[in-house]
Amino acid sequence: MVLCVVFGCASRSGRDKGIGFYRTPSVATNKGELEELITERREKWIKAIRLGDSESKDVLKSKWVCGKHFVSGKPAPYWLA
Repeated sequence: MVLCVVFGCASRSGRDKGIGFYRTPSVATNKGELEELITERREKWIKAIRLGDSESKDVLKSKWVCGKHFVSGKPAPYWLA
């Protein structure tokens, strides 16, 4: 079962059918030009869900956000960060 990490959200994968759950962006390494875009996107996620220390590589390691928190119901591609 996956739980949404957003404060106040009670969405769970086993109970809430039809809602997607998305893993938070990981630390970008060895990605060349894409590394900056991926890192920028990660910072935006951290700020939006208010998890604190963005320097910690493990801050979002196994965190999930449900589709209720995205305008389209799912996250935008990394190049649209």
